[in-house]
Amino acid sequence: MFALIMTLDDNLQATIKDFWKELSDAQLSQYAYEVTDREPHITLASFDEGTPKDDIIKSLEDLTLPNSPIDISFTSIGSFINANIIFLSPIKTPQMSKLHFDIHQQLSDYLSKDSLYSPNNWVPHLTIANRIAEDKMAKTYHYCLKHLSLSEGKIMGIKLISITPDNQVQDIFQKTFS
Repeated sequence: MFALIMTLDDNLQATIKDFWKELSDAQLSQYAYEVTDREPHITLASFDEGTPKDDIIKSLEDLTLPNSPIDISFTSIGSFINANIIFLSPIKTPQMSKLHFDIHQQLSDYLSKDSLYSPNNWVPHLTIANRIAEDKMAKTYHYCLKHLSLSEGKIMGIKLISITPDNQVQDIFQKTFS
C-alpha cells in the first residue's frame, strides 16, 4: 500500500510521539509501534499496490506546492463510527483544502473517486490511537480528553510512503514547502 501524507514540523511530531508513548506506557494503545518508523501525519491520498509508483512520483514532481509551511491547529479529538480509533481533528483551513484538492486533481488518474480521501469524503485527521481493544476504548478516549494538550504547528511538506510486508514504513518521495 502507498499513501501520500502531509509531514509536520519537528516540535509537533515530538509532541505526538510523546503522547503515543504515554498511551503505550498506560497500555491503552500500541498504534505507534505497530510499524517501524511511524511518524505523525495527515493522510492526503492512498493508492492500491498495483498503482505505478514512478508515475505517481512524476506527477508529484510536477505539482506546484505552497511557498511556505502551512499553519495547522488541532481543536478537538474524535472517532469514526464503528471504528476503534481516536484522532486529532485539525481546523480545515483554505490552504490545507487547496493543497488536498490540487493533489487530487494532479493524481486523478491514479485515485479512486470514492476513496475516503477524495475531496468529497476527506476528513483530515491525525491518528492518536487505532485498533483499540473494545474494553479499552472508553478509557482511552477519556485519557485523551484529560491528558492531550491540543497543539499548533506547521505542515512542512508531503511524503509518499509505503508499508512493507514486514511492517516497515518506507519513504519513497518527499517534497518540502519552501
